[in-house]
Amino acid sequence: MTTGRAWRLGVATNLSNPKALVFFGAVFAGFVPPETSWAARGVVLAMMLVTGVAWFMFVAYLVSVPALSRRLQAAGAWIDIVAGAVFLGIAAVLLVEGVSRLV
Repeated sequence: MTTGRAWRLGVATNLSNPKALVFFGAVFAGFVPPETSWAARGVVLAMMLVTGVAWFMFVAYLVSVPALSRRLQAAGAWIDIVAGAVFLGIAAVLLVEGVSRLV
């Protein structure tokens, strides 16, 4: 597979992943106040896109190095546990914030 084709496949896969869209939508909606200007929202969106692309390029590099790839695969369960804990933490913050606004 060529580099360009791999890039397009990765972008298409990520954009079609509803979990990623919901996650980034929730982060955007939860941490950008409603009174934020459209220009500032555009800057935040651009920063999120750049950060996401940089992250996936970093991960792609890690899995392309055989020794690092083996270590990542061996640590897969722990990576999943830590990621799940982070997501639960974010969800808890959003839930507490939402409930406190209702009360």
